[in-house]
Order: sequence, then C-alpha cells, then structure tokens
Amino acid sequence: MEHSTSSKVITNKKAILRYLSEVCEKKNYLNISLRDKSNPRVLRSSILKIEPQSNQLILRQLHSKDKPEFIQNKQEIEITCPMQQGTLKFRTQLSSLDDSENALYYQADIPDQIIKTQLRSSYRVSVMHYQSKASLEFEEGIELMGICRDISLGGVQCLLFTSNKIISHSQHIKRCNLNINELLSLSCSVKICHVQPTEKNKMLIGLSFIDLEPKQRRIIEPAMSKLERQNISNKMILSNADLHTSQSSMLVT
Repeated sequence: MEHSTSSKVITNKKAILRYLSEVCEKKNYLNISLRDKSNPRVLRSSILKIEPQSNQLILRQLHSKDKPEFIQNKQEIEITCPMQQGTLKFRTQLSSLDDSENALYYQADIPDQIIKTQLRSSYRVSVMHYQSKASLEFEEGIELMGICRDISLGGVQCLLFTSNKIISHSQHIKRCNLNINELLSLSCSVKICHVQPTEKNKMLIGLSFIDLEPKQRRIIEPAMSKLERQNISNKMILSNADLHTSQSSMLVT
C-alpha cells in the first residue's frame, strides 16, 4: 500500500471555512500544541461553532490526559486535526472566554491559511457534477461506454451503461479512455478492482491505473486540485443558498 502524502496550502477564505465546518459537523478532535518553550504540551479539544463575522472559532474545554486544562492568557498554538485519510494543520491564537479555572469554552482566530495533507493512495475527488466520458476497450474488440464518478491518483470509479458479463474482478483491460470536464484526458491500461451491478442494467466499477508514465501522473494531480476547488466552491454556494432560503422562510412565518 502506498503511504506517501500530498500536501497543499489553502488560503482561500471560503475554502478554509468549508474545511473547518466539516471538522465542526463531524466533531473531529483537535490536537492543540502550545508554542511555549517553557511549558510545551499537547491538549485536546473540538470546535463547538464557527463565527465568521467575528473571525472566531469557539472551542470546547481543553483536556490533557483526560483532565481539564486552563489557559488564561492568549497563547500561540498549532492545531492538527486528523480527518479521514489525512490531516488539517494551522497556527492561530487561543484564549479563554472567561477567567474561571473551569472555563468550558475557548476562542481562537480563524486562520489565514491551513495545510491540508492527504494520503496519496486515498486522495479521491468526486466528478459526479461534471461532464465526463469513459470507455473501456477489450482485446475481443468490444468497447463499453460510461461516465466517471470519482478519480484518485491511483485509479478511477466509473458507471458503465451496461451490465456486460465479460467484466470480472481482477481483469486487465488494455485501454481505458477518460475525459473529465475538459480538464483531464487520459488513456492507459487498467485493472478492475471492484464490480457492482446497479439498477437499470448499469454497472459501477473501480479501476486501478497500470504503468502510468511520469508525464501522465503529472497531469492528474493538477486536474484533481482544480476539480476539488470547484467542488468546495459549489458546496459553499449551496450552503449560502440553503441559509438564504431558511432566513426567507423565517421572515414569511
């Protein structure tokens, strides 16, 4: 299994808020490293809520080895947040919302940038909302057509417009042709690693790339980054639309 990672610095404010919102919704824990040389330690917390207007993250009570910790003065900290198959990391300032030694809540500035690290083997981007084409060419002269569902650095998931019985697990296919939203055009050999029949005589298959040339690998990651940024932007637009609809409904009632 490949364990190398892909890291990128994110400075777009909407993208940062989107990632932090995901951390908040899933209640992922935060590892908080105090950047104090005289008293270095790592605490744990989680995000209670995000306040974009005041540029603040509200964090739950800090803990160290299952016991509460108290920080009174503003501290420089580094936060690392494990996510599914990767991590987020950023630096900010932390302070208590009150002076009590049993302070339940803390606040931290929303960072200007975050570093997102993802395992390359699992770095996967959805392409369901984009125009795409996929074709599989078999040695028997048969060509099956479909669309792409998602793509990673190691393979692609496709929905084929057929339930052809010539497809089987671990089968090698001499040529797979992909075109995704005019951002990525790729032809290579693949191996079938997953087969799942679906409704209406279609088939969902997972394909692993075989023997990609270096120049082919170099075009996949930039295309994935562009697609992911667009996905984040689309989610922000939908979230804002839902918020506007909710506010409008409240005004009507």
